[in-house]
Amino acid sequence: MATPFTLQGTLSYPPDDGQPNALRVFSSSGSYVSKQETEFNIASATTLDIPFGTVIIAKVLLIEVAQANTAAISIAINGSTDEIDIVPGGIFLFVSPTATTGITSLSITTTGSASGSVRILG
Repeated sequence: MATPFTLQGTLSYPPDDGQPNALRVFSSSGSYVSKQETEFNIASATTLDIPFGTVIIAKVLLIEVAQANTAAISIAINGSTDEIDIVPGGIFLFVSPTATTGITSLSITTTGSASGSVRILG
C-alpha cells in the first residue's frame, strides 16, 4: 500500500549584495511503498554501506550529519568513485517523486568519528 509524503522548505538569501533576503519556497509530494531509516554512529575511519531494506529505488534520500562532535562524511551513490562531502551540520537531500531509475545504493566514508541519520523512501 502506498503511503503519501510531502516535502516543503524555504531557502532564504539575498539575491544580490546589499539586497534583502528573498525566499525561495519549494515543495514536492508523492508516495512510497517502502522505507529505511538508519542512524549511524561511526567510531573511527571506515566505510559503511547503508542498508536499503526493501527499498528498490529511492524517491527520497535525506542524509543529516550531526552538528557537534562529528567529522565530515563522504557519500558515494550507486557505487560511484566520485564522492560528495557533507560537513557537520550539513544535509543532503534528493527527491524524485516518480523515480523509476536512480539511487539504489549508498555508502558513507569518514576519516574519524561521525554520527547522523539516513532516511530513504522508495
